[in-house]
Amino acid sequence: MKSKLPLVAGAALACVSLLSSARADPILFQSVPSFDQSHVLFGVCSACDGRFSAFDQFTLSGASNITTVQLAQVVDNGLGMNFPFSGFTINIFTLSGTRLFSEAFSTAQVTLVGPIPNGVPFNNIVSVDPVGLSLAAGSYLISFYDNTPGLNFHAIGYGNGANLAFQTNTTNSDDSTAPVEPPLAPFSLGFVLEGVPGPIVGAGLPGLIAACGGLLGWWRRRQKIALPCKSYS
Repeated sequence: MKSKLPLVAGAALACVSLLSSARADPILFQSVPSFDQSHVLFGVCSACDGRFSAFDQFTLSGASNITTVQLAQVVDNGLGMNFPFSGFTINIFTLSGTRLFSEAFSTAQVTLVGPIPNGVPFNNIVSVDPVGLSLAAGSYLISFYDNTPGLNFHAIGYGNGANLAFQTNTTNSDDSTAPVEPPLAPFSLGFVLEGVPGPIVGAGLPGLIAACGGLLGWWRRRQKIALPCKSYS
């Protein structure tokens, strides 16, 4: 009988490949078409004087689980500027100002992805991984905020987006209904939302794992059946 080992090995390799691709997080929303330095307007200070929450709007075309948020941010990079690499809080609101989600990220939970294209050294993309951020289809507000004393957290304002961003001027507040800080030119925050469509994170992954496990289990049973009987006479 021709060995089925190459076939099983090939199927197992396909399972590994599918599992790897299943873990990839597609982009659900990107606020600006390009993060190129030429579109940067200014840094949007959040922690200055313990206020200034930076807000923007996003829309999801379907129910989604957001697993990664990337943000264009001014980071010191050892250049002696007062923009240290630090953690921050992300909040999600309805357009009317009802808070739906909040998570604070420590500095250790923030990943420095790298400089923005054609950018100056201190304009970078950073990344965080929210937990349990599941939203229905619709439009929402997102805010980035850090009121840590002595830290100047700066998101980057862009001129090539939808120009929906704003800042509040209520001290130590992340309230989207607070008064907008004047004067501000229209701008957009640079951010990307990555994740998986659907109401349950990784909904298709358990089935894929089960199928691959079943294949390997079948192969092991076949191996046992094929083993010759040992004589003890």
